[in-house]
Amino acid sequence: MCGPRDVSNLCSVRLERFLCAVVCGLAACNGEDPPMSGAPDAGCIDEPIELTMQSPDTYMCQDGFEANLSVRNGLCRTLQIGTLSLTAAITQGANCSPAAASEYEPRVATIPAKTTRTILDLTNTNKFCCTPTVCPTPFVCEERFEFEVPTSSVTLTASVTATLRLSGCDEVCP
Repeated sequence: MCGPRDVSNLCSVRLERFLCAVVCGLAACNGEDPPMSGAPDAGCIDEPIELTMQSPDTYMCQDGFEANLSVRNGLCRTLQIGTLSLTAAITQGANCSPAAASEYEPRVATIPAKTTRTILDLTNTNKFCCTPTVCPTPFVCEERFEFEVPTSSVTLTASVTATLRLSGCDEVCP
């Protein structure tokens, strides 16, 4: 039995043996020690890491930029997430200026094996506006937004092209 004088790890191993005997049956353990906590599952097979991005495809004057990024860690080990970067480029439209490059800290820095986590949720940020004065009419641009997400395994990218309908927008950029 584990008591207050026993070393915590020894208690943990004894508890794991007990649970193995109860759950698996004594024959399934074959008298071997169960795997230690945190060790990769020997039967686990790595799958792809997937980045999913949700973002509107059209913005109007004074709409804030929105993006939701999630990562599915298909690996058999924990995945580390680094600082996310966002770049933008105008793909269509005269006199349009792209949004400035930005960096964001992820909502979570690690994603356990075989799980999905939201790493960024931008809602109503960086409102679309015109500079130096009110936007002309018509004024429509297409802008491509690209996120880069460095991980401990690979760098992931996701992009969306959005139509900016800013005709007559009276929100002047600061």
